[in-house]
Amino acid sequence: MNGLKNIKYHIIGVLIVITALLLLSVPLGYYCYTFREKIFNVKAKQLYTRRDFDNAFARAKNKMERGLYNDAHDILKTAAEQVMTRNFACEAITSIGDFFFFTKYTDDKVKYKDALFFYLIAATQTKKDEQEVRRYFQVANCHKFLGYELSAMTDYEVFINNFPESRYIEDAKLSLSALLVKRKRLKKANEIILGLIHKTESQDVLEQSIFLMAKSHIAEAEIIEEQEAKKKR
Repeated sequence: MNGLKNIKYHIIGVLIVITALLLLSVPLGYYCYTFREKIFNVKAKQLYTRRDFDNAFARAKNKMERGLYNDAHDILKTAAEQVMTRNFACEAITSIGDFFFFTKYTDDKVKYKDALFFYLIAATQTKKDEQEVRRYFQVANCHKFLGYELSAMTDYEVFINNFPESRYIEDAKLSLSALLVKRKRLKKANEIILGLIHKTESQDVLEQSIFLMAKSHIAEAEIIEEQEAKKKR
């Protein structure tokens, strides 16, 4: 019975990874593309130039600093709609995602949901851009901060496998390790943490890795205590 259950979980895990890889190679697929069509009027009549977008962005920033989050959101949603068919759409819409991700003027859940939305919309563009790799990393971060831990773990794993030379690779490994420790998947977490400890040239990454290793050992000790307590019952 346990064997069948393990096989079932293994198959589910493989399917999750395959699905994530497909999302990576064809961002968000047909579903997200049609979702974009419902949200945005991509045949907007007004032609937005970069200057128009920059002006809209400045107005949104002013609104945000005055505590008018919804007004800022409305301005940038309209701006995203207007630039959807422009050649700088990926760059512009990604910058909107960053704007919400890093703002300090609203609730975390609200800003990360909005940031995730615009990152995903930017990813539906057929034109590749220089921010593509960082955007994938940011999508994983949004999932993590929103508490979607399984999605975040899958995102980080796919990111690590596909962009091993990225400047964000160590941060991705730290985030993945922290989630693995939290969910008591300690063997895999320890492998990643040890790799960071042995290879990183960053003092900050080293300190964070050592801290995570300590948390992993504590979690391991707790598991052993729980197992011993069950044996005595």
